[in-house]
Amino acid sequence: MTFFYKHKYILILFGLFASAEVIVNPLGEFPLNDDWAYSKSILIWLTEGKYDIGEWPAMTLFTHLLWGILFTKAFGFSFFILRLSTIISSLIGVLTLFKLVNKISKDELTALLASLIMLFNPLYFNLTNTYMTDVNFNTLLVLSCYFAFDFFQSNRFISLVGVFISSIFMVLLRQFGIVIPAAFLLSILFLKNRRWFYLVVTVCLFSCVLVVFKLYENYLIGSLSPSASYKFSGKINPTNKAFWDAISVNLQLRYSTLLLHILCYVFPFAFIYLFDQIKIFKWSFVLIIISLGAIASYLVFSKEYFPYGNVFINMALGAETFYESLNVDFKNTTVHTYSKAFETIMASVKYLFTTGTILIIVLGVFKLFRTKLNSYFGNPSVFFFLFLFALYTVMLLVTESYFDRYHLPLITLGILLLSFLRKIFRATYKVSFFVLVFMFYVSAFGTKDYLSLNRCKWNAYKELKKSKNIGTDLINGGFEINCWDDGKRSWWHNFLTLDNYKYLIQYRNEKGFKKYKEIEFQRYFPYKKDKIYIFVKEEEDNN
Repeated sequence: MTFFYKHKYILILFGLFASAEVIVNPLGEFPLNDDWAYSKSILIWLTEGKYDIGEWPAMTLFTHLLWGILFTKAFGFSFFILRLSTIISSLIGVLTLFKLVNKISKDELTALLASLIMLFNPLYFNLTNTYMTDVNFNTLLVLSCYFAFDFFQSNRFISLVGVFISSIFMVLLRQFGIVIPAAFLLSILFLKNRRWFYLVVTVCLFSCVLVVFKLYENYLIGSLSPSASYKFSGKINPTNKAFWDAISVNLQLRYSTLLLHILCYVFPFAFIYLFDQIKIFKWSFVLIIISLGAIASYLVFSKEYFPYGNVFINMALGAETFYESLNVDFKNTTVHTYSKAFETIMASVKYLFTTGTILIIVLGVFKLFRTKLNSYFGNPSVFFFLFLFALYTVMLLVTESYFDRYHLPLITLGILLLSFLRKIFRATYKVSFFVLVFMFYVSAFGTKDYLSLNRCKWNAYKELKKSKNIGTDLINGGFEINCWDDGKRSWWHNFLTLDNYKYLIQYRNEKGFKKYKEIEFQRYFPYKKDKIYIFVKEEEDNN
């Protein structure tokens, strides 16, 4: 009984995670989103013994594939086993986040709330049930932050080494991982003891990370075709005017979406400080900050749709990859699961959460200026998180592609930075846990729907192949089905056209096709019966 009481918060975290996974039921032999490409690389390694990241991925990918290979070597290749590897990685990540926030805040309940808000972030939890790279990257980020914080508190050399081992794995998963050693190097400048010794050591270890990264890229140069999507680091040149022009353009296009997601997703955690804050400050001052925050939110976010992106689009949780979905502009087109009521709710959330987070941050900064600043602004770990936040943001402004899931590291860092406020404010948890219940419902049941839909889609595909004895080239089932192509080495299949396809799987019919079969399934977010259809080309049906 003593064991359960001592570890009650971790057991609650594990229990809620397990409960959500039971709801989702991640079983099923089908890829999701981009993970068909990573799965194909795993399959090639297992069957041919050849390392091949393929033509599709733009990232280094090595660490991600290595993690998947460990599981498939032990249990055999299957999409479920690869999803399971991400689920375990996610569990490691949220448990490490719990430990780190507990170290920062000295409060286990705060650590539990932080971990649950990260876990049941709709983007994070949905991706937990795929073999996408985002969760593995975020887990390594949290591990790096844990080692960095421990080093800055204790000067343990083993923790410094831990930062750079994590950095190597991160940069071999995504090129963005280079921000970890860069932020750590800048933070070393704020050390008070043995600064120059650790600066030299950090420079040497940073150099090792760069050497490993460059050696890997040199290998890819010799193994990838010229048409591959991989983005080589040599093409990024900060001394080139085009580099800064791209940042300037992307900043204008993306800053409001970026801010919106961060402010909204950290709000349930930031909210724990509000009740203590409004006791400290005069009501007139609080009302002024609320008014200014509301005006700022309206001016910056009035044209921004929330939620928007690759994963969370209105009532669809998970990337929509049917032919019909990939040929529309989600900002201007009503998606299949569109709900006016949900849109109204999210519009309210947009303004309430952003205004609330702005208020809490501003009041927190004012309180810091009233207290001894040395414990915060002289703390290298705070600088590490701030530098990491800034450098990762720059990376988002450099990259060509841009999805909501790329924000997860910034949301994680936002939670970590807000954890420091626990030292100066009391926490009130009740309202935040109420919001968490809603996040649990959206994440668990929305992800359940996502897998149920894909299970139906792949069952329809398999039924067509079996009953009609035809190949993938005659069935347009959308992105994953056509690109996976039954595991063939082809890395791309044209799913954005209906030419030469005899069968179509999606929600709505297209010109020249007629309904062949309907497949019903139960949705829970929103709760309703839904259907997808198999359509057949009219002339094919006449034959």
